[in-house]
Amino acid sequence: GADRLALWLDTNELVVLRIEPRVDPLDGLVAGLAAEGMETELAELAHDMLNGCRQCHSYEANVNGAGPSLHKIIGRDIASTSFANHSQALLSAPGKWNSENLSAYLAAPEEVVPGTLMLGLGTGGDTDLARAISAALAWMSARAEITEDPR
Repeated sequence: GADRLALWLDTNELVVLRIEPRVDPLDGLVAGLAAEGMETELAELAHDMLNGCRQCHSYEANVNGAGPSLHKIIGRDIASTSFANHSQALLSAPGKWNSENLSAYLAAPEEVVPGTLMLGLGTGGDTDLARAISAALAWMSARAEITEDPR
């Protein structure tokens, strides 16, 4: 079909890729958070911050950048992705990411996990914004559970 791309490798192997439209994980975020009761201005600020986080992170599964993928971070073991450069501090941190510990980390990464490599980033102590970003990541995690194709 027109949605496939075939590659014939030098190793005499055929690889067939299926072409899919990419949906931006941040699409619908502001409206989704507003529908859950968040002030639109705060939801927009969280969206803008998460857009900036793309400099180092992705929101797609198994796609790491300078930092690990944030895909379905809520409920995931801390430092448990395929990302190869987790700090020793995060590797030693027990538990799973949840709204509370993620909000605290986003507000002050270096205070919450001394030795983290996410230096000078986060929300600069703005706990309301950190909670909004954590809620946004939770919204994105829940949405990914619903919309992902199980293939």
